[in-house]
Amino acid sequence: MSHTVPISDWENARRCFESFFSGYGCVTTDEQTLSFQSLARHVATSFSIARDGTMGASMPLHQISAPFRQVTFDTEARKVTCHAEGVTYTYRVPPQLWPE
Repeated sequence: MSHTVPISDWENARRCFESFFSGYGCVTTDEQTLSFQSLARHVATSFSIARDGTMGASMPLHQISAPFRQVTFDTEARKVTCHAEGVTYTYRVPPQLWPE
């Protein structure tokens, strides 16, 4: 199941973010930032979205930071896709973090 929310709907984006990343590592949210950080014993990865639409992601040998307007949370495919005009970025939860 996937759910797309505009960044401007911050409280809904916050709930979706917390639900999506629950169980994969450390999730922190506040009025300005949604942030996920994996536990180091599995694989080092992080993903964050700021209220101004700035997105940041880090995977081994991979990092991106860019402004986006919408985010789609796909729990079945274990991915988050950020949308901007003419650009999309998809963050996939590494299999090392999936529940056994």
